[in-house]
Amino acid sequence: MGAIQSHMHGNYEERFEKRVRRLNLRKSHKAESSDSSLEESFASEEDYDEVDSAILTLLDVPLPKTVSNFLANPVARIFISSTFKDFFYERDYLVKNVFSELREWCFSKNVVLLETDLRWGIPANTAPSDIINTCLNELDCCMEETGFQPFFLSLLGQRYGWIPTKEDITNSQFDSFWIPSASITSLEVFRGVIWPKSNNGLILLRRHLPPEQLIGYSPKVELCDGKIVICDLEEIGAVVMNFFKRAISHTFSLEDDLEQSNDEQKLYFDVMDIPFFIGQEAAFSKLKGFIEKENLQFPKIESSSSSLHISEMHYTPESNFLCLLGESGTGKTTLMVQLIKYLLKRQHTHTFYYFCDFNSHLCNERNILIQMLLSLADFTLHDASADELEKLNFDVLIARFNDFLVDATKRDKLCVFVIDAVNIMNLQPSDLSSKPFKWLPTSQTYSSNIKFVFSSTFDEGCLSMFSHHNSSVVELQGFDETHAQLFIKEYFSTFSKSLSVDQEQRLLSKSSSYNILWLNLVCDELRLYGNFELLDNFIDNIPADISKLLYNILQRIFSEDSSKSTKQMLLIVALSVHGIPEIFVNEIIQQCIPNITQMELARARRQIKHLVIHFKPTANQLVRLRLRHQHIITACREILAKEDEVRSKIHFEISNYFMDKISSLNTRYLAEILPEHLIGCKRYKDLIFIVTASQLSSHISAPLKSRYLQHVRCKQIIHMNVHNFTALYLCVFCQRRVDAKTGYLVSDVCPICQGYVHFKRAQQEAKLCQKHSTNIHFQTCYMCNFKRQQAVSLYTCNWCTKGLSTCVSLVHKV
Repeated sequence: MGAIQSHMHGNYEERFEKRVRRLNLRKSHKAESSDSSLEESFASEEDYDEVDSAILTLLDVPLPKTVSNFLANPVARIFISSTFKDFFYERDYLVKNVFSELREWCFSKNVVLLETDLRWGIPANTAPSDIINTCLNELDCCMEETGFQPFFLSLLGQRYGWIPTKEDITNSQFDSFWIPSASITSLEVFRGVIWPKSNNGLILLRRHLPPEQLIGYSPKVELCDGKIVICDLEEIGAVVMNFFKRAISHTFSLEDDLEQSNDEQKLYFDVMDIPFFIGQEAAFSKLKGFIEKENLQFPKIESSSSSLHISEMHYTPESNFLCLLGESGTGKTTLMVQLIKYLLKRQHTHTFYYFCDFNSHLCNERNILIQMLLSLADFTLHDASADELEKLNFDVLIARFNDFLVDATKRDKLCVFVIDAVNIMNLQPSDLSSKPFKWLPTSQTYSSNIKFVFSSTFDEGCLSMFSHHNSSVVELQGFDETHAQLFIKEYFSTFSKSLSVDQEQRLLSKSSSYNILWLNLVCDELRLYGNFELLDNFIDNIPADISKLLYNILQRIFSEDSSKSTKQMLLIVALSVHGIPEIFVNEIIQQCIPNITQMELARARRQIKHLVIHFKPTANQLVRLRLRHQHIITACREILAKEDEVRSKIHFEISNYFMDKISSLNTRYLAEILPEHLIGCKRYKDLIFIVTASQLSSHISAPLKSRYLQHVRCKQIIHMNVHNFTALYLCVFCQRRVDAKTGYLVSDVCPICQGYVHFKRAQQEAKLCQKHSTNIHFQTCYMCNFKRQQAVSLYTCNWCTKGLSTCVSLVHKV
């Protein structure tokens, strides 16, 4: 309220002339009509004089001279002014579609965008003077943040709005802004646009009027279930978007195009839409303490005769390992990302990170070890390439890893390996005997500048592995009521909104309010919910079960999607288990829906923004789009792709797109993602070509080839006691040949996946069943078809044998 003070200034002659003109106009109206009711409808001369005097007095109030340095920390706070009940649909459309896109645009320009929507923040039964204070104080805040050129959006229609009486306001309010017979809406327009002569104010009328800052629009009006529904608001959305982009750019002197950093070493992983994390401070402090070698004590995993459990005693760390344990949805990945961000900023630190959940199709010990070797090679200045490492057997990789670690300990840098969600690997408790993660040091073999940090659920196989390596433990609990309440307050304050105390308690009474994922999804839905008057009922009907919550969210998203692009986008992302770059998603949708516009694609992306995540699986890979959590992936697949025909169609569209891009896209990336989609739509001939004969095959590891080709192999089991097979042999010449792709002797290469055969046991002898051996004579070489001399048997690798001797034929091979 301090921004406007009641000062009287001169210029009485101008005021007098304006009053005379107004009085003559009223007299002319009265003379033209004999209708007494019309005459009675005019206010008295004293009323008009009072209004004129108040307006002219306020117009003479100078803007404050002391303006904060709003350019230093640019905040674009848009004040939305309208009557509430008749502009429900416009406000809802703007919040869900326009401001979400405008917020992203502002973020790219390093400007924070907030919209002040006063449907939120004014509880029921609030005193009239407090309502007035809330409205005008929020507007004052918008003005002070922009040098008294506020970003102001006014929506005007057929309602004038609530008119406070003198009894509704305080004396200070009367002295500061009072205009007799003016509604709160008109006071907001006067204070936000007219008085400061703001160029950043946009007034929209629900009818056609002249342009400039006064723009009319004509939405479509429909009757639905006895209620008037206003739709087709794309025109108003485009007007608001373009106007405020220009206004914000001019106010903060923004450049047209800002180059975005593309630092490969930067962690790209947007865990939350909100810049805070609550309830995890103690756990994060322990993680930092472990890294910084502080004198802290941790519990360990102990084994009893029947189970594994976390010890009640705390011990000084005896190894370089620490595991973060917590139930699904309690924020483990969020915390691991915070740790990685901390490590990337820390000086003299080499950081390797790997998200198993986002590499689930590649998530095995061999692949993780190769990725760690590549990272260590950069750190220790060794020569190593992915192609070279993929050709080595596991024991050689372990020896190489140990050599690299020895060199790493000789450097003055801290070397930290962070691996998230190892429970995705489905380690079995019985694996303890075979030493899972046997390539890791089991004690302080190396100096304390080598650290390993894992996260996992309470999976028994993972607990066995952590116990075997004597790992320290940080247990992550869900939210308690205090943390959940603080999370709700911080979340909504970020968007200039708030829930009432009663609404918070209704939300906290839900059994899942301790779960960070559930609470984050609920807050997103509440923020987007348009009808504040029905918010209590909406909160009461929120399901506590996260699967049902996700079902409701998806149904809400699809009901607001006229182009069907949102559903298509979710299907593509949900079925891309390895993640997919956003530009590819858009192009695939355009392939499926030819007439779709860029605006509809952008709207679809914003609709699902809180369900997806951008990430790099490792520091040197492409940024990809993927569903945020395993719960969301499961829900989307069950709801969207529960029919085989739907799944197959989407896999077909994705595989078609990438098959056309083989010659132009990164071959390693295509080799990683294409086979899964070919399997999904049963394009087995194309699968065999890609995995065994195309230029992509050299970028697919033998274990993955073996896994892919299981779908196309003959299922006939070879019985050793029944002669229903033909063994495969190599002649003396072919067995000495070198395989061009692998560099191994042909006799040491698996005929199925081209992997190296480390062991040659009887059950691994390559054989064809009777059906597929018609063209193979038992006395000829398998490769050259000449009569064999000094023949040797062909063998399959461990990956392709799987304990059973089966026919090695690929049944769809052309």
